[in-house]
Amino acid sequence: EVDLLDSQELAAASLNPGKVELFKGVKKYSKKREDELFELLQSGGEISDGKMYLLLKQMV
Repeated sequence: EVDLLDSQELAAASLNPGKVELFKGVKKYSKKREDELFELLQSGGEISDGKMYLLLKQMV
């Protein structure tokens, strides 16, 4: 497990890209999209500009 907020752990993970896995999922909304997003944000989710995802994607 890598703490993506820790620059040292992220740097170490970049040296071993074979150990990094990305998962992508798709789900249907059971409620309105806005309500689902609100609940995700309330439970600790964050809106991202996608830069971290692209960095990780380059590693694998």
